[in-house]
Amino acid sequence: FMLTKGMYTLEAQIECVGEARLEVVYEDQQYDSEVSGMIPLSDRNVVTCDFRINYADRPIQVRGMLPDNIGEGEYILVRNIRITNAACAVRNTLFWIFLLMIAVDGVLYLLSRREQMVLWAEKTSWKVVVIVTLLCSMPLMVDYLFLNSHDLYFHLMRIEGIKEGMENGMFPVRIQPGWLSGHGYAASVFYGDLLLYFPAFLRFFGISVQAAYKCYVVLINLLTVSVACHCFGKMGGRRTGLICAAVYSMNIYRLTCIYTRAAVGEYTAMTFMPLVLYGLWKLYTLPEDTEEYKNSWFTIAAGCTGIFLSHMITTEITAFFVIISAVILWKKIFRKKAMLTILKTITAVILLNLWFLVPFLDYMISGTYVINNADKYMPYQIEKNGAAVAQLFMTDYSVFGHSSMVRDGSMAEMPMTVGVALMLVPAGWFCFCMCKMQRDRTEKKTEYLTVFLSLLSLWMSTYLFPYTWLADRLPFLKLSVVSVQYLWRFLSVAAVSCSAERMDFDGSEKNICRGSNLIVIVAGDDVYEPVCGECRGLSCAADRKYVNDAGTICLKGSTAKRDGRGIPAA
Repeated sequence: FMLTKGMYTLEAQIECVGEARLEVVYEDQQYDSEVSGMIPLSDRNVVTCDFRINYADRPIQVRGMLPDNIGEGEYILVRNIRITNAACAVRNTLFWIFLLMIAVDGVLYLLSRREQMVLWAEKTSWKVVVIVTLLCSMPLMVDYLFLNSHDLYFHLMRIEGIKEGMENGMFPVRIQPGWLSGHGYAASVFYGDLLLYFPAFLRFFGISVQAAYKCYVVLINLLTVSVACHCFGKMGGRRTGLICAAVYSMNIYRLTCIYTRAAVGEYTAMTFMPLVLYGLWKLYTLPEDTEEYKNSWFTIAAGCTGIFLSHMITTEITAFFVIISAVILWKKIFRKKAMLTILKTITAVILLNLWFLVPFLDYMISGTYVINNADKYMPYQIEKNGAAVAQLFMTDYSVFGHSSMVRDGSMAEMPMTVGVALMLVPAGWFCFCMCKMQRDRTEKKTEYLTVFLSLLSLWMSTYLFPYTWLADRLPFLKLSVVSVQYLWRFLSVAAVSCSAERMDFDGSEKNICRGSNLIVIVAGDDVYEPVCGECRGLSCAADRKYVNDAGTICLKGSTAKRDGRGIPAA
């Protein structure tokens, strides 16, 4: 049969035994013949799939399929098929009309303010921001997502869960309805997902989950580069800020979080870490009577809120290093205006996050979960899966590898480093900056603190840090220690602190800076090439992946199915 162009919903009543599948395809089997992708049917009587018809002149078929190694007694019986217009079809049309109107209005606005925009472009660094964002997003320039990414399915389920919650009238979404075969799961109670509403809204308007996720990654890359440019530029000048932002945004650990691990919460939290650093810099270094000092509470609160609503573990790690810096610079803290700033910051963070904190604390107090019970975690000798010191300097690694025990070696492990460019910064500072005499005492203290925090975070990411020793002697630290789970999470702090160290290079050290800037491009290529070349794509017809323990999600081609429900292609 044939259908006009548009988005449709397929509902089929199926009886089957064995690993049966259903698919919608173009009958001619020519180019771009897949329409819905494979829909798993095991243990389902009714399946629903949304799909898009792009070619009105090509007949389509609905096919039931069994595996090649069919066993005795396995069969598939299609009792009824019903195809209707998709519920999101109108929303999708309105969405594209809206985008077109926005684009037209934007062009007209730029033309009407041509002179002002030229002056703005000369004063700002938007070109560098765009270029670095494109470089960070380069692995996305393929027609698939990376099947090998560690946590990809979980976070795609989160996006889909928020979308389904909004469709059911929930806002903000707390219990995502589609998990665990329709029983729902409180993922949004324990996971801050404020920014995930962006891809969820795209899904609500009929954009495929793959395209929505790619848009989210590009948005985070743009935000990270922009925030880093602003913060480092304010601390070290425009040119230095651009370089530090490029080095920070393209550090290997951040790219690993995006493409190897698909650690959405962690790489989202890294967007806001420069804001916290910038706020602390204003608090510790600027005179108390300046306007920037008075507004430092807002910068710190904005950064802490962004981190808290992105990733709970990164919040814990950030809080630890903020406390360390406060202890070291206690003389600057115990002053009237500083204490008032800290009080404002804490109050603002609590008030801004009450909508998330109240249900989170309610669950934590009323129930026992892995997150609040140290005995439910793996044994707390977590240094066994820490990085070796040599790995911090490695440029050869398995891009889609995993973390293994120290005793198993590092041959097939994922990158556990911030990259050569950032690892050279502490060495360069030690060789060229430590003994400079033309600096005041406050500047020296700030530099030494930055270097100390970078070295401490690097040390804490290795197996050499005595976590078990601390947990044995200080039992109240046990839950905090085991909740970190993986020591290489501390590399996020190392990345931002080493990038801040980069601002200390000036004068005779410019050649060192230029060398590190070149190395970050080369080191970044060490991730880009393997990511694009070694990964398996979700659109590859030979790869079919079903994750049943998370509510069943099947991702393939331009569609994704959860519990038999398809996700429409863009």
